[in-house]
Amino acid sequence: MSDTLKTKEKIILYVTMQTEQFCIQEKLSCSAASVCEDLSISRSLASQYLNDLTNEEKLIKIISRPVFFLHKETIEAYFDISITQYQFEDIDEFHQMLKEARTDRNHFSRMIGAKTSLSHCIQQCKSAIQYAENGIPILLRGEKGCGKRYLGSLLYDYGKETGVFNDQSGFFIYDCTANINKTNQSYDLKRIFGYYSSSKSENEKEKSPHLNEGLLDRLKNGLLFIHHAELLSLSCQKMLCKYIQQGSFIPFGSDKERASKTHLIFSTSEKGSTIFESELFHYIPIVCQIPALDERFSDDKRELIYHFFRMESRKIKKKIMVNDHVLQTLMNYHFPDNIEQLQNTIKALCVNASMEAEGDVMNVYQYHLPDFVLIATRYEDALMEEPHMIDISKFQQDDTIYRIQKYFQNVLQIYDQYLDHSLAIDDFFEACIHEMNTYYDYLVFEKRYANSRISSMEQVLVSIIDEFIHKYDLLLSASFSFILARIITTLTTVTTILDTWEMRNQKIQRLLDLCEQYYEKEYQIARELRHMIMKTLDIAIDDMNLFFIILNINFFNRGNHYRSITGIIISHGYSTASSVADACNRMLGSHIFEAFDMPVNTSFEQILFRLKNFLNSTYTGKNIILLVDMGSLEQIGEQLAELFNSNIGVIDNISTKIALETGEKIQAGENLKDILQYMNNKTAITCQFYGHRKKEEAILFTSETGTASTQRVMQLFINSLPHKLNIHILNIDFAELERNREQTHIFEIYDVIFILGSIDLNIRDIPFISLEDIVTFENVQILNHLLGAYLNEKEIEIFNKNLLKNFSLENIMNFLTILNPVKLLDFVEEGVADLQKALEVTFDYKIIVGLYIHISCLIERLVTKQKTEIYDDLDTFQRHHQVFIDIFQECFRELANHYNVQIPEIEIAYIYRYIYSNMEGKGDTE
Repeated sequence: MSDTLKTKEKIILYVTMQTEQFCIQEKLSCSAASVCEDLSISRSLASQYLNDLTNEEKLIKIISRPVFFLHKETIEAYFDISITQYQFEDIDEFHQMLKEARTDRNHFSRMIGAKTSLSHCIQQCKSAIQYAENGIPILLRGEKGCGKRYLGSLLYDYGKETGVFNDQSGFFIYDCTANINKTNQSYDLKRIFGYYSSSKSENEKEKSPHLNEGLLDRLKNGLLFIHHAELLSLSCQKMLCKYIQQGSFIPFGSDKERASKTHLIFSTSEKGSTIFESELFHYIPIVCQIPALDERFSDDKRELIYHFFRMESRKIKKKIMVNDHVLQTLMNYHFPDNIEQLQNTIKALCVNASMEAEGDVMNVYQYHLPDFVLIATRYEDALMEEPHMIDISKFQQDDTIYRIQKYFQNVLQIYDQYLDHSLAIDDFFEACIHEMNTYYDYLVFEKRYANSRISSMEQVLVSIIDEFIHKYDLLLSASFSFILARIITTLTTVTTILDTWEMRNQKIQRLLDLCEQYYEKEYQIARELRHMIMKTLDIAIDDMNLFFIILNINFFNRGNHYRSITGIIISHGYSTASSVADACNRMLGSHIFEAFDMPVNTSFEQILFRLKNFLNSTYTGKNIILLVDMGSLEQIGEQLAELFNSNIGVIDNISTKIALETGEKIQAGENLKDILQYMNNKTAITCQFYGHRKKEEAILFTSETGTASTQRVMQLFINSLPHKLNIHILNIDFAELERNREQTHIFEIYDVIFILGSIDLNIRDIPFISLEDIVTFENVQILNHLLGAYLNEKEIEIFNKNLLKNFSLENIMNFLTILNPVKLLDFVEEGVADLQKALEVTFDYKIIVGLYIHISCLIERLVTKQKTEIYDDLDTFQRHHQVFIDIFQECFRELANHYNVQIPEIEIAYIYRYIYSNMEGKGDTE
């Protein structure tokens, strides 16, 4: 063991030294081969340690040829940055990360929330500022006081750092509220574009026109921030449209154009602002929503509170200590004017507290709060554990979400080891249970909560869990409700971030599929528990916590083999079934029977409807005994067996004695058929068995390139279906399928309809479709034929359309940097459909995919004013194909208008050539 540690330590030291060399020379040299050679260890051992250290987040891995490794802490310390990404696809991506991180450190690190709730907005703005010579106009939407102007100033600093703005370029915030008190409608025109006035010459006999420069001239290609843009006059909006489109303008009172490269940012605080109905809005491609304070992550709000207290501390030159009740009150209070009001509230707090301050320290207590906040204080805010004073200079960001993600990420890494066959299935679940216990220890022993919040949540959960314990005869830890209360309380503060993280990790669904395969009963119980919590508390438990709940149920019920049979008593009359079920359950000491009381005149259909609803919402296993009071109900068994793919036993003319004896057999774990046979032999009652258990259907995806790439294609396939099919769609390991072929365990569980994969393994009697054919839309008719049993003709058409669009969108997202690909593709899809109708042709899938991608990229090029390539002999094309040009422009008019671009005829010529060069056997439609 010590030798292993020594080897690992040697590798860490070696990588650290190589990283220090990189920091000086920026030349990568540390690879598995260099470790192998310089440390005299085997190549496989070097690779294993390097990958393990990357998984432990100690190294950075750059996937190039060869693969390079760097020491994370050394990079962070040298460049003074924080790194959250541990793997890069190539060297360029790593260098780009370094460049952006160092730039962001100087500017956006000053904006609280830059890496969390504002990250997407900032990324959009950065791209817009850097795009082309005068960037792309930006509109910032958000409530009053949410930080729009501050973001504008940071974007100006960012532009100077990156060379977009030079030393002469200025920044100015023009507040349009100044227009309100001006009777002159041209006030904003003059301020922004300038105006000419007459001035006397030296002899005072002649007047010469004099240009009073507007902001576009005075800022010298800098950044103009137009605040409250909804108050701009219509004439000013029209002139701004011209400027955005052409990069030039005409000063007020002149007819001479002037050029400028000044960037524009607009902002509005109005939700229903008229700017969104104006022509100007259509010329602004980047619209960013700045979240209100209550919509920001709780970490952001907490950091803002500390930040404003520190600002006051510097002003008054005193150390500030704040009672944690005050911090909790500020966290819970809704500030209508957002960050500005929060800052003013903290100023008022400090002014009130300063009256009592002595020496170098000022203490802030609850009674120092302004009246409007104090009267809104919640009772539970005063019930926190161990109230104490907090040194405001020592802010520690709440790391809850990062800790939770770390536990979850560890489980996914364990899952990867299982997929790589490094762990057997039992070892996999044991390793996950260990991680679950570590996670639960953190929630219980390390994280602090408000006592009242946890206590009230736990009381609700105890009643829910008790119901499940009795219903399913479960054994659960006495602290289960205690832990669950902490999970739910934590989720209320981190749900948005956690949802985003889980959406990016598609392995989580496969993890749950694995649970369903091996722990079906626990899986169904946990899902039902989640549903009940959602109905009761209106809080959704995420999939990773659901996974831990499944493991928890399994852990405490090993050896407690669940009853394989569910008993249901159905009887006509008031409370007849309930009385029998209650009496039997009490005597048996366990919840064996469910009861359905039916009025005498209840129809067969109504009884069947109630049973179907119950079985749909409750896990009952695959074996059910119905104890009924009249022979007419026997046929229920046959229908339920078909509907729920279950084995159903029906015992007629029941009594409490018969029910009790049946319950004893169920409790003893006897077989369904044996119970029916025993009851039939012993009594004169009728017992029927209806067996309709059959394998569920499935579609398999597999590829030798690994499950990750296959998962992406599988998800696009699922998203393309017009509705959810009653078919399991599964991603199976290629190596396992190749090794075991027809003997693979999956074929014992499912009736496989077809396999979609990269290589045909010729599995007997199961059709194969190439993934390449799906991606390129070759032989899609074979897929349509196989799905024909589950989708009608109209649904097949929708599926093909969705498949085409989704795979096109996947490609387009790799090319677009500014425009919203989903919105853009909607317009392109409509235009291509109109073009086919107008030309009276039907393009094949290959042409449509090409048009989707080409036209989407074309629009972004036009929006960002990139140059168009030259087309040979454009004049000839215009003479011979004017009809096509007119049709194309008409079909894509709505698209062009929305993005305020004009599609050049040279681009239409390229599109024409692409269409007809790919249409085999089809001539010119004109």
